[in-house]
Amino acid sequence: MRSERIDRLAWSARAGLVLVLGLVAMTGCVSRQAAESSAVDQFPGADQDIEFMEKVESMSAVTNNDMLHALLLVANGVDPARDYEERVLLARQKGWVPKDWDKPANDSASSGDIAMAGCRLGGIEGGLTMRVFGQSGRYCLRELESRGIMPTRTDYQSLSGPEFRDFLNRLDQNLLSQRPRFADPTKQEAGPDTTMPLPPTPARGG
Repeated sequence: MRSERIDRLAWSARAGLVLVLGLVAMTGCVSRQAAESSAVDQFPGADQDIEFMEKVESMSAVTNNDMLHALLLVANGVDPARDYEERVLLARQKGWVPKDWDKPANDSASSGDIAMAGCRLGGIEGGLTMRVFGQSGRYCLRELESRGIMPTRTDYQSLSGPEFRDFLNRLDQNLLSQRPRFADPTKQEAGPDTTMPLPPTPARGG
């Protein structure tokens, strides 16, 4: 009898653990990767865009702070915000993120948040599902995946630095100016260069 009771308790404990893990997986309540600092903290200047993007490209996961800074650069050519709080405020005003969006600056940006901002910035309404249910991170991600602008991800996963730079190029090229702002100036192709790399700083020379 005692053995049967112990077995039932053990089974209940295992079932409870499975349920908790299932709820965590469904709600995404898992701590995100956090960097010690964002690239924009090191290169905040208007004349440091190249250095900023080089730093971003070396990161294993793009931070929320760097995501917003880069998107403001794509949208406006400059980032008028003085700090992360102002970037979040601008992103809310532009509708890139929900009104209650307030994620830590140095946490890794989710693919869903990046995709939603990309859709809003690019004026992408999407298909019937997005029009009926609204623009969520998941639906925006699927839309940008179908257009070849974002890699295949879940809406919770992050983008590496190279993936994020590629996303910015594709967003800028395919949705905004048709001329990628963040082209790599070291990769020259045959024929005339149709890209618009950021101008080098005086320290980097011509």
